Amino acid sequence: MSKNKLAAIVAMLASYGGVQQAAAQAMPPPPAPAPKSYASTATAPAVYARHVGPVSVLEVRPDVSMLTVDGYNLAVIHGEDGVVVVDTGPEARANDVLAAIRSVSEAPIRYLVNTGAGKGSSGGNEILAKAGNAFSVGTNGLAAPIIAHQNALQQMLAEPGQNHPAEALPSEIFSRKVRSAHLNGQAIQAVWEPNALTDGDIVVTLRRSDVIITGALLDLTGFPDIDLEHGGSIQGEINALNDILTHMAVGTTPFVEEQEETLIIPGRGPLADKDDLVNYRDMVTIVRDRVQDGIGRRQSISQIMAADPLQGFRNRYSESPKAADRFIRSVYDSLRKQPKLLEGGK
Repeated sequence: MSKNKLAAIVAMLASYGGVQQAAAQAMPPPPAPAPKSYASTATAPAVYARHVGPVSVLEVRPDVSMLTVDGYNLAVIHGEDGVVVVDTGPEARANDVLAAIRSVSEAPIRYLVNTGAGKGSSGGNEILAKAGNAFSVGTNGLAAPIIAHQNALQQMLAEPGQNHPAEALPSEIFSRKVRSAHLNGQAIQAVWEPNALTDGDIVVTLRRSDVIITGALLDLTGFPDIDLEHGGSIQGEINALNDILTHMAVGTTPFVEEQEETLIIPGRGPLADKDDLVNYRDMVTIVRDRVQDGIGRRQSISQIMAADPLQGFRNRYSESPKAADRFIRSVYDSLRKQPKLLEGGK
């Protein structure tokens, strides 16, 4: 091979190598591997609810749904182990509620939980319990056991003119602060909030799903319905709301732009979050302080009502003037007639 041809081949190879090098330099570096995610498996709630007859069904988490019927909210927790229903709605709607539960999951109903003794919490007990399939045979056969605080059971038994069948009454009662269970891969806790609306109110928390079911303790459609005859008190209601805020509910901090936060199913009203709970707690506290101020100035209940301690809150929370007046009177009577409950329940 002549020297000229050899030189031409060497020059061509050198030029090709330079092009490759330039192309390599122009290419962006490969992307860095994505960091391991430690985010919760819980997802943001669905935006729209669907309807099964008169019952509205909203998916709160993939394993938790909120059912609403006649204004009352219920919770359905479902998974491989079966279904847990928190509150059972009015008795007249029990079959509609059962159909809505079946639309969420065909798994057997293992437990019912009553957050209180009211008709929105326990009205559908009998029908839903009989439709259940307990893990083992109990006093009511294979009917789903009903969990409630013992004071709620006592309130049901004391209802005048009522003759509850055995399946409609709580069968697994507790008297301590917390009743816990582990089902469908997560911890479920029923937490007693003494002397709140009554002396038998509980809050249910779902640890993995990061959901709280408050029952009537949080009613975003109206003022608290405090039942003094059954152990309720204004300070106990405030203590209960503070307990939920302090020990159960978590906001979006520090990632405020993200939607990972505790979701709250109230007794009535739309799906809520920690901010809604803070606003409700603040409202109840402000009303208590206004009434207490009137009592301190030796005002009568008529004078206090004329001063309107609900000013600024009526449009948001008042269902009716009668309900608003009943709330003011219950706060007044609670502060005047009951032993003082310290904040925090101490």
